[in-house]
Amino acid sequence: MNNISIIGKRCCGCRACAQSCALNAICFREDEEGFMQPVVDENACVGCGKCLTVCPVNSVNVHRGRQKGYAAKSSNAEDLKQSSSGGLFYAMAKTVIEAGGVVCGCGTDENLMPRHFIAKSLDDAKRMRGSKYVQSDINDIYTKVKYHLNQGTTVLFTGVPCQVAGLRNYLGKEYSNLYCVDIICHGVPSRRMYAAYLRWLEKRWGGEIAQIEFRSKKRHEWSLTLNVHTKKKNGGEAEHLMIGSLDPFYYNFLQGNTYRESCYTCAYSQEKRPGDITIGDFWGVENTHPELFDIRGLSCAIVNSEMGDELWNMIRSEIVCDKVNPSDIINYNGNLRNPTKRPAIRDDIYRIVEEKGFEAIPYDISRRSRIVDTIKNAIPNKYRYAIKKVFRGK
Repeated sequence: MNNISIIGKRCCGCRACAQSCALNAICFREDEEGFMQPVVDENACVGCGKCLTVCPVNSVNVHRGRQKGYAAKSSNAEDLKQSSSGGLFYAMAKTVIEAGGVVCGCGTDENLMPRHFIAKSLDDAKRMRGSKYVQSDINDIYTKVKYHLNQGTTVLFTGVPCQVAGLRNYLGKEYSNLYCVDIICHGVPSRRMYAAYLRWLEKRWGGEIAQIEFRSKKRHEWSLTLNVHTKKKNGGEAEHLMIGSLDPFYYNFLQGNTYRESCYTCAYSQEKRPGDITIGDFWGVENTHPELFDIRGLSCAIVNSEMGDELWNMIRSEIVCDKVNPSDIINYNGNLRNPTKRPAIRDDIYRIVEEKGFEAIPYDISRRSRIVDTIKNAIPNKYRYAIKKVFRGK
């Protein structure tokens, strides 16, 4: 059996195999947990092995050159405010679109479900801002990217590492008009789990969900703050803000309890990366470079290739940046060293939600932690940071 079937639960769901099959012998269907998995029509398959060649799990694809590290943020205060961390993605997207290119990234559809699409305008690119803590639907996006590349259009592709590697394997060659950016990833819950969560939220808050911000800056600025927007019956929206650990979906995400099986053995949780540039939050900057800390948000960036250098130089007028040692970034981002450790509860959590509904999802936050986080939730970060500085004598 020389086809993608042998990958089994190691599949990351990037769909490179289906988009590469000339015989259309591969489709994707939800498994028992709601993750999309490849299904092969064995009658149509000729065993050519192309699907295994492009699979980023089977054929790991990373840059091997010397890396450069940066601390960076948007120079535009509003763009910084609207972004999860330092606003690097939008700075890149803006630069590429204004130069006549297109951006391929993750936004949400009319059902609030994450999916990849092509943005040709800044308004479309703005829909891609913000964190989505669930697996994006790649659909047939690689074929669309290839079409634009072959038309001579500059393309910026952003995604989690396996999606970036899947695209590079699918294309099978380097393109001088393609820039790939991978986002530091912990792992992804299933879309079915997320859909159950949305239904639970609507019951909890008594209104239709209009928007979810997993990294809202409204109360705590740069933080792990959830903001759920619900529609009011008389028009307008209500907002429900809380620290991530006080929400059961967010809590289980942060604990690594709900990820795809392949996330726990991810080949891309390492220093070497598939993207020309790797971006994420600059966690730990207050320890390594306290003078660079900005409560409004700060991104880390690792430039991995010559194309990455080229893109970085293109966006310099849109950002404020300082060069840092890549190790300062890697040491505070565990998934740049190892995959998330698979917790014991992962054996049961999807079964529990499937059988009893999302309201039954395990939520084992201690009474002490709940009290502490409730207090933190009531005090904006800027005051807590000010208190910490006093105790540190700074």
